[in-house]
Amino acid sequence: MKKYAEFLNEQETANFAIDGIRYGHPTRELLDIEKKESAVRDWFIDNGVFDQIVKQVPLNSSETTKKDLEVLLDKTSKVTPEDMSFARFVDPNLPQAFVDFLESKGLTATMEEYFSIDTQVEPLCFHLKNVINRPRPYQLAYAFGIPLYPVIHTDANSAAYPSGHALTAFVMSEYYARKHPVIAKEIRDFGNKIADSREKMGIHYPSDTEVSRMMSKVIWENLKGGWVITGKAHPTFIIPNGN
Repeated sequence: MKKYAEFLNEQETANFAIDGIRYGHPTRELLDIEKKESAVRDWFIDNGVFDQIVKQVPLNSSETTKKDLEVLLDKTSKVTPEDMSFARFVDPNLPQAFVDFLESKGLTATMEEYFSIDTQVEPLCFHLKNVINRPRPYQLAYAFGIPLYPVIHTDANSAAYPSGHALTAFVMSEYYARKHPVIAKEIRDFGNKIADSREKMGIHYPSDTEVSRMMSKVIWENLKGGWVITGKAHPTFIIPNGN
């Protein structure tokens, strides 16, 4: 019979191997995106929020991650045809999804306006993804011997943490909710639906979604003067407090 100390040592060795699993190498395109000018990314770095997020990433062997995988097993087993149809459209067409949704409510929406906001958030998102390099749920599930697979074919080619679709969905839905307060709840619900679709498809952990929600909240709580357009030929910039 094994001694308890030997058992603990085996568990520690196994956890070390599990915790060493990473998503992989980012593409050149994603490396270029994270280096683009962004007041959002710079504010997160300068104020220590970036480092806080990195330090709080759940380990692959953590109870948080294990619970995440259990939640995803349950969610992916209950996916409806409507869920799949929505996710298949949103996966490669997030900007169009927002424009279509707003136009369905009788509002005017343009791609130019959408990207003037989104391009400020992307560098922060991909800088975090590339630094943290968290494996996607299906990669870790394979290591654990868990039968969890993406429900749809996806063009996602980046690490898991944070969820890019969720971060964009939260930031953009908050932007449009503030711009159109009469239907603010509907817009925020739409953002939540997009974020949740990534979990239903088995593409992101719930903790990926939650850190994205937190990041959006931090962004909107630290705006000074809102989103400021610097000129017709230039994107909009977040002006954080104190800068």
